[in-house]
Amino acid sequence: MPKPITAVTKVEPQLTPATIEGQPAKGLEHFSSEDLIIPYMVIMQKLSPQLEDSDLEEGQLVNSITLAPYDLPVLFIPIQLTKQRRLWKDRAEGGGMQCASIGKGSGLVPDVGDCIAEICVKCPKNQWTDGNPPECTFYRSYPSLVLGAEDLEKLIVISFPETNKFTGGAGKRLANMARGSTGDIFSRMYTLNCTQKQNSKGQKFYALSVDKPSKIHEDDYKQALSYFDMLKSMNVSYHEEGVKDTAEESGDEETPF
Repeated sequence: MPKPITAVTKVEPQLTPATIEGQPAKGLEHFSSEDLIIPYMVIMQKLSPQLEDSDLEEGQLVNSITLAPYDLPVLFIPIQLTKQRRLWKDRAEGGGMQCASIGKGSGLVPDVGDCIAEICVKCPKNQWTDGNPPECTFYRSYPSLVLGAEDLEKLIVISFPETNKFTGGAGKRLANMARGSTGDIFSRMYTLNCTQKQNSKGQKFYALSVDKPSKIHEDDYKQALSYFDMLKSMNVSYHEEGVKDTAEESGDEETPF
């Protein structure tokens, strides 16, 4: 009879030898850009499936991969501005993306899923009708360096839906604040908060807000610059699970983009 396996329930912490400078970490010699997945910072909304069987709460901002929550407010340095459009499936139909323009960071040409138009601006799902916002959601997204976070939680995408008056505006405001500051986009840090709002239907939800920029330390600038160079040179992937929740439950119109 095979000897039963005894599960390890506790490991005493020990000193881990430092990696030799200039050499890759052992066991990760073949790590490349195709292995790297950058998470999104997502909002826990009322219907977020991540709330089930967890200690997470509505209104928290979490890492989409680890589900680790971030303390509010979050201090972050935006590394670059990208734009996307995403057409989401209904949760009752299994959720996920039906169509999206995310590959080139311009939000102009569909490149994911079952697309029904060659360019997004001509797609019927991207049109305003009788004052109602398009089914397709436009995002301004910022791969960012989160200050004060652990190593695995530092590089993350902060994404702002921009198709209605309740959630829209913060991403555009951040772009204009960065444009108005001298220097690179990552030469300033910003404060991110998550606040509760209510739409005309009485539905309560959470949305992101950003406060004015402030100066950063030289070391933080250098780290942000290294991430900028990495994103330019590597073909990285992004973990988008939960991104829909940043735009959920808003339900009202804004001036079309």
